[in-house]
Amino acid sequence: MDIINEKTMGLTTLFENLTSARVKSLINDEEKLIIIINKGDLKKALKNKSNAEKVMKKRIQIIEFTSNIQKFIFSFIFPAKGKLIDENKLILEGKGRLFKEKALGEKRKNLKYLQQTIKKHFNKEIEVRIANG
Repeated sequence: MDIINEKTMGLTTLFENLTSARVKSLINDEEKLIIIINKGDLKKALKNKSNAEKVMKKRIQIIEFTSNIQKFIFSFIFPAKGKLIDENKLILEGKGRLFKEKALGEKRKNLKYLQQTIKKHFNKEIEVRIANG
């Protein structure tokens, strides 16, 4: 889960000050920040993303929150494409290098972050499968 500490709080405040977008949650990875912003703030966040990356000295992945879990999942793995093959159990399936990169990531870090975020905001479990072909 997100660890709320002084550094995370500081990064959240800094991002909000730089972009005027409200942060719902933030994951601080060694390589990048994954920032979930409130619905309606995407335009503000994207407009100021490059400046925020320079100041914060990290790549930033911005995801706009939506209560529609399917849209949220697809935003999380964008630009990769996948499909929910079971919406009740939340089984996401896809194929190809881009899907693996976005849904799983190096050492399965993206999968861990996706699972943590879905658990935190929707209180559900998600499984990711790689399709054959």
